[in-house]
Amino acid sequence: MTIEEFYKLLQSHDWYYFYSDDPKVYDKGKNSHTALVSAVKTYPTLKLLYQDYQIYAFRGRNSKMSEPKLEDYN
Repeated sequence: MTIEEFYKLLQSHDWYYFYSDDPKVYDKGKNSHTALVSAVKTYPTLKLLYQDYQIYAFRGRNSKMSEPKLEDYN
C-alpha cells in the first residue's frame, strides 16, 4: 500500500461509524477501521499519519486545526 492510498482511506473513513444505529453503516465503518489498523501494523511508517489524522477527525474539523497534509509525511 502506498502512502497516497492510505491517505485516501483516511479521508474516506467514517470516523463516527460506531455511533450509527444502522448495522450496514457500522459494519462498513468497522471494516474500514480494520483495514486502516492492519495497514499501520504492516507499514509502521504510516502510524504517525494515522494518529495525526485521527486527532484531526475527532478534534480538528470543528476547530482551527488543519487537515494533515500528505506531503508532510513523505
